[in-house]
Amino acid sequence: MGRLQRVARENPDLVAVVLAEVVARGPLTSRRLEKALEHDLPRDRSDWGWSWSLVKSALEHLFWSGQISSAGRTSQFERRYAALERVLPKDVAVQSIPPGLRPRDDDAFRRLMLIAARAHGVGTEQDLRDYFRLRPEQARPALESSSPPVTSPGSASTDGGGRHTCTSTSASRGRCTPRLC
Repeated sequence: MGRLQRVARENPDLVAVVLAEVVARGPLTSRRLEKALEHDLPRDRSDWGWSWSLVKSALEHLFWSGQISSAGRTSQFERRYAALERVLPKDVAVQSIPPGLRPRDDDAFRRLMLIAARAHGVGTEQDLRDYFRLRPEQARPALESSSPPVTSPGSASTDGGGRHTCTSTSASRGRCTPRLC
């Protein structure tokens, strides 16, 4: 599990406090928030730029998960974090999906792959993954659950639901990729 998810799992109280501070006081940088919270544990500074504090990791988790946004950057290129309501127009902010109501990862990856298939028409597994920069382990379950394999290369078939599948053995190693009509 990555650093952004780990900080939420291991320090949920800190993540909640960071979110509350950003909503109440933002936009602000991670350095300003660390100072306000007086929460900056000693850390290795030998690898400049990537030695994130827990507060910075919590901010990036909140940003990554769509719970906060960026209101721009400082002249030192520090991100200024802000509540969605401060950055997005009101009609857009009210449409944001709370984390508890978001689709499961496998459903989200499947939807992304279907969007990619619509955009490409027909493509290899790698073409579809690249559309949203998905890793193979994110995309393959979506592809395998979306349409049955086609046995002969270059042939087309329909699954009865209006979806067509095609196969390109050279790039997708015999895996089929969905084409939605």
